[in-house]
Amino acid sequence: MFRRCNFDLSTARKLLRIVESLCLIVLVFVCLYFFICSLDLMTDGFKLLGGHAIADAFRSNTILKSPIAILMIGIVVTAILQSSSTVTSIAVVMVGAGAFTVEQAYYVVMGSNVGTAVTSTIVALFSSGDRSKFHRAFAAAVIHDLYNWLGVVVMFPLEVITSALFDSEFFQKMIDPFTHLIFQVKHLMEGTRRIGVSPFVLNLNWPDSSIGGLLLFISLVMLLGGEMRRILHKSLNFQLRGRWNWLTGYVCILLGALITLVVQSSSIICSTMIPLVAMNVLSLERFWVYEIGADVGTTGTAIFAALATDTLKTPLQLSFCHFCFNFLSIFLFYSIPMIRHFPLRAAEFLGKTSAKYRWFALVYIAVTFIIFPFFIFALAYAGWIYPIIFLCICIILFALFKVIHFLQKRKPELLPKCLQSWDFLPLPLRSLEYYDRTCCCCFGGRSQRVADKSNDVIVKMQHL
Repeated sequence: MFRRCNFDLSTARKLLRIVESLCLIVLVFVCLYFFICSLDLMTDGFKLLGGHAIADAFRSNTILKSPIAILMIGIVVTAILQSSSTVTSIAVVMVGAGAFTVEQAYYVVMGSNVGTAVTSTIVALFSSGDRSKFHRAFAAAVIHDLYNWLGVVVMFPLEVITSALFDSEFFQKMIDPFTHLIFQVKHLMEGTRRIGVSPFVLNLNWPDSSIGGLLLFISLVMLLGGEMRRILHKSLNFQLRGRWNWLTGYVCILLGALITLVVQSSSIICSTMIPLVAMNVLSLERFWVYEIGADVGTTGTAIFAALATDTLKTPLQLSFCHFCFNFLSIFLFYSIPMIRHFPLRAAEFLGKTSAKYRWFALVYIAVTFIIFPFFIFALAYAGWIYPIIFLCICIILFALFKVIHFLQKRKPELLPKCLQSWDFLPLPLRSLEYYDRTCCCCFGGRSQRVADKSNDVIVKMQHL
């Protein structure tokens, strides 16, 4: 009799778990349904507010026809909202409402990929109390920025010149000269192409996703200790064995994409993992792989937003352009081992610099997400050629610096004596020590060098 009671109790628990699982699945689909409904209401709202009038207003403004200006607007707006999913969804429904064209909205989406990294960078600042943790946390946050910037640097000029993702006939134009040597089919096509747009004015309040990410960060700091820390370290840093070892990174990308697709926010995923990197629970390289997957997963939000619009074709085109942009970034900057090490090393360097000079992290955030985009936007206002000239000069100077630095390390005899070191430059142009001392004086402190395990020499602030 007791055995029967135990059996019945066990069966009841199993049934209860099955019912709970089914309820959770139904709840997910209900939430997804209301999410799509909200996007449909947003589409109708833009139409009622005069989507075509907005398009005409943007069309009459010359500056907002510039792809560079639109890209910078996407970066700044996403940095303010701290949610690329929100900006992408609004861009998609605006395309569906006829206020934006796919080509112009695509540059907004491209900029949102860069702007969304500001959340994880701000979260990294909470680890600034411990230099070793701050070094790892800021390096993890910066690698998100570098990866997205590299994608924009490569894909943006290609898209402006060729319209490879936007123009569905791009590849047909490439093969037509060859096929026309054999035969030619004459046909007529009629169509219109609207010149459009760039986004919109939005509120400056933090979205719920950012607040949730901050709360998750605080809870993780409180909970990550002892056995939980060891379990997470083992789970997140798993490695496939044998001949499948090379697939580990791609499996992590898939996991990051699936989790982001469920959560509907890449900012939450990245911000949650930053304290894990700071506590050395998650490696920098493994965090980068999950972050890449999160970037791919956030494209699902755009696809769901496209399904809520009346004109399905153009919003879906924008959504798949967003997906192709992230997929090509993975192919270029992760699949090729030689290129894969560049953002990792750059992130390590910036992480060490921020641990040594903590004010550098604030300067980095201000320059990357506010000053630089506004400066490029101002140049674009003067004329589209000026930002191109400025960026070309920056690329040439950076390449020249890398060549001289390489020769200084490997073949200094090939350089003139004045270029065999950077001592000929004034101190403010070759070291951050000058700015560190200035900051110390301004804040009533003094700079003192002390030993540290993570850096050979660091600067420690001691207030008088």
